[in-house]
Amino acid sequence: MPDTPNLLVIHTDEQSCWTLSAYGGTLVETPHIDSLASEGAILTNFMVNVAVCTPSRGVFLTGRYEHVHGAYRNNIPLNRDEITFAQALKDRGYDTGYAGKWHLDGPPRPGWVHPERTMGFDDAEYMFNRGHWKKIEDTDMGDVQPTVFNYRTMGDEKTYPTDWLTEKTNEFMTRDRENPFCFMLSIPDPHPPFTVRPPYDTMYN
Repeated sequence: MPDTPNLLVIHTDEQSCWTLSAYGGTLVETPHIDSLASEGAILTNFMVNVAVCTPSRGVFLTGRYEHVHGAYRNNIPLNRDEITFAQALKDRGYDTGYAGKWHLDGPPRPGWVHPERTMGFDDAEYMFNRGHWKKIEDTDMGDVQPTVFNYRTMGDEKTYPTDWLTEKTNEFMTRDRENPFCFMLSIPDPHPPFTVRPPYDTMYN
């Protein structure tokens, strides 16, 4: 392994490891995750030290307890002077990026995270503070609002958030670059509401 490998962190929201067959789960089939697990790392004794969303994310990103990093409950922002693993890697020459749910920027408002609050993730155009939309669409509205969030309409294989964010991640990873990269894909599912796009909506009872 090179001294500076490329790093892809895939984070799902409120997903038990027992739903993944890579960890022995039998409830659903997860062939793509299993494939990634077989070629990556399996952590068998990795526990969160706080179960609530915002503080748990802060612990994961900083390696520090929630009473230290400041985001001790939901909708409290991460301290501005915290050093995330993205910042540490950036300081060592990595290109960094993030797409998906952030939930570390304070009040419970949807929308894009301000560039000053991306905490070491340089390419964070598709980082949003919170929200569990079922359809995200690209528009021609430019940098101000590059997508339209849709709560009521179910997306397809191009606009369902998991698919859409994965495509943005692929775009980042396949760019020509001289530096190693670290990218975090934060998928907002399977957090409620428990609705998914076809054909997955009819695969299980």
